[in-house]
Amino acid sequence: MPETITEEVRAKRSAACLECGGCCKNVEVLLPRSFEEGADEKAREWMAARGFRVLEDPDGLIMQHYRVVIDIPCPHLSKQAPWTCDIYETRPAVCREFDGRKVQSVECKWEV
Repeated sequence: MPETITEEVRAKRSAACLECGGCCKNVEVLLPRSFEEGADEKAREWMAARGFRVLEDPDGLIMQHYRVVIDIPCPHLSKQAPWTCDIYETRPAVCREFDGRKVQSVECKWEV
């Protein structure tokens, strides 16, 4: 069942987003793992050399993939707080539907 969002909750989340902006400061992707001997160490080394962060999967839910975070901000995100989007009214569906509370790499401030 979809979450019901009151105007009070919407206002609190909006203020939290303007303070944080975390979900727009990087990109998280899943990359398939290779199970060849030594491939895991080589892949992690390759990604680290390029500035990618590889997240651990403590629950083993996505063991066949690497969760990789690339610290590249969205080009539509303001350069400093308050974090605003210059295409907010016409932003893509993926942005409108994003819930940072469900993403390991984002320290979402939506506490409501």
